[in-house]
Amino acid sequence: MQGREFLAGEPYGARGKIGLINVGGNPTPVVDFYRMIPAGVIVNENKIHEPPQVAGEAEELGKRAIEAARVIAEGGPNVIAFTCTASAMSVGPEADYQQIKWMEEASGGIPCTTTTTGILNAFNLLGWKKFVMVSPYLQPIVDRFINTLKAKGYTVLKSGTLAIEMLEELRRTPTEKAYHLALQTVVPEADGIFIPCTTFRVIDIIQRLEKETGKTVITSNQASLWECLRLLKIDDPIPGFGKLLMLPNRSAFKGFPR
Repeated sequence: MQGREFLAGEPYGARGKIGLINVGGNPTPVVDFYRMIPAGVIVNENKIHEPPQVAGEAEELGKRAIEAARVIAEGGPNVIAFTCTASAMSVGPEADYQQIKWMEEASGGIPCTTTTTGILNAFNLLGWKKFVMVSPYLQPIVDRFINTLKAKGYTVLKSGTLAIEMLEELRRTPTEKAYHLALQTVVPEADGIFIPCTTFRVIDIIQRLEKETGKTVITSNQASLWECLRLLKIDDPIPGFGKLLMLPNRSAFKGFPR
């Protein structure tokens, strides 16, 4: 397991320190990151308030991340990531850039990013234009995601959702539900399978879905980590979690201009 490895004789975070801003009672991003990160990289987490509904108060979450970025900057991270997909993607096409601007100002200039930014950069790197989306969200949230992606130049060919309203139910949702929904949703003409939501426990099905469908899979926490490593200029291949984390030279990819 990647996250169990440390560099003997070196301080924690010798290769990089990620400041992770997480929402409410979401237990998934830190665990997922530590299962995937290379040796020598550590994660420090700060929480912001989130209501009990899935993707509740999405626009307010981005504003709450400002103070969280200011606080987490005290630990000297090399990069700060706000791991909440809906906070930007369900608000509008420029919301992720606004969040990054707020956080970088609050943190004193530490490079910052968001889950949405990581996802869009991954789409760009892989050349995706049309794909299917598999999510836990209620339909109005799904529709806002689709509208934002359309404004960014992407087409969601088909969407499958579990239509979960409350976060507590989402946290208890078995991974297999997402797996079977993805198999039901994928279509031959899709460039890949997009599975948003950082609370959704899905990194364990990435490899299975890619093998079974022949489609590359992008998930929120996987893309968030890839984006952080890109900013840290760490190019280690990370096996077991899909094609994206195995691609070479991620640090050479410049990402979307901000």
